[in-house]
Amino acid sequence: MVSLLHQAVHGWTLDAGARLAVTTPTRRALGDSPASILDLPLTEAWCTERNIAPAHLSTVYRHLFRRRGELDAAVLHAAGLPKAAAAELCADFSACTSSVVQTVRSAGGLKLVVELASGRRVETVLILHNHISSGSRRATVCVSSQVGLP
Repeated sequence: MVSLLHQAVHGWTLDAGARLAVTTPTRRALGDSPASILDLPLTEAWCTERNIAPAHLSTVYRHLFRRRGELDAAVLHAAGLPKAAAAELCADFSACTSSVVQTVRSAGGLKLVVELASGRRVETVLILHNHISSGSRRATVCVSSQVGLP
């Protein structure tokens, strides 16, 4: 995960331990609804504006993935993030900005229509099948790579 995050960052790194100027423009300004904590350029710009050390953002992401996407200010503070910053981060960001708007079950699997924060939709399909050579039950996940196709 860290290597993927490292590749996605152009002006600020989670693993270098040094603060660099943010060169990637933020895609969304913080407004009334919480932004996605997974919008790395926006999250990094938020941290930079508040003089929050890169090590603290690493702590937030470790916490996020260990706690299955739950942002909790008290837990983040206990993990080392300053108390005020932890509370503000939890108010400004959300761990999940998408929602399942339709579920279709069938004998062969499950289809989910997921609405993104932009209002656009993508599909995810879970296909259940028997593996021929082993006889075991298997699952294949297909995620749409195009938005707007219901």
